[in-house]
Amino acid sequence: MSRGLRGSFNAKGAQTAIGYMTIRNNGAIPDRLVGGLIEIADRFQLHSMAMVNGIAKMRDLKDIEIKPGQTIEFKPGGSHIMFVSLKHPLNKGDQINGTLVFEHAGTVQIEYSVEGIGSQIWPSDMKQMQH
Repeated sequence: MSRGLRGSFNAKGAQTAIGYMTIRNNGAIPDRLVGGLIEIADRFQLHSMAMVNGIAKMRDLKDIEIKPGQTIEFKPGGSHIMFVSLKHPLNKGDQINGTLVFEHAGTVQIEYSVEGIGSQIWPSDMKQMQH
């Protein structure tokens, strides 16, 4: 399974931040992202977001299945990670370490790069790792 090692999340004086990344399952069996940890927040939550009748609806997810060969994108307006109860303010350019937890692949280290609200880091800045 390969995972983007950089994501971005938005926060300035907020108690929550949102994480984005790309995950690809290069394995032969399905896997599930079941959780994670991040050093700067008390809670790590998986969320989906969809527009329903012009209203953004967000819901908690227990896990996210990633089928063999499938790529999952956590991006603005879609699935994302919510970091709740931030322990300190975040500054643009900070590098924050975290861990993703998968049902089969186990724990995987990830580094997030703090960006301003509405910012994104995508393909040219993404690093990949093979598992």
